Amino acid sequence: MTYKKYLINKGYNEKKNKNMVSLRYNF
Repeated sequence: MTYKKYLINKGYNEKKNKNMVSLRYNF
């Protein structure tokens, strides 16, 4: 895995986690 791909995946996962957290707090 290249470093650039790692950063993209890291950003995607963090965004996904933030969405999960905001969904949790909306209820």
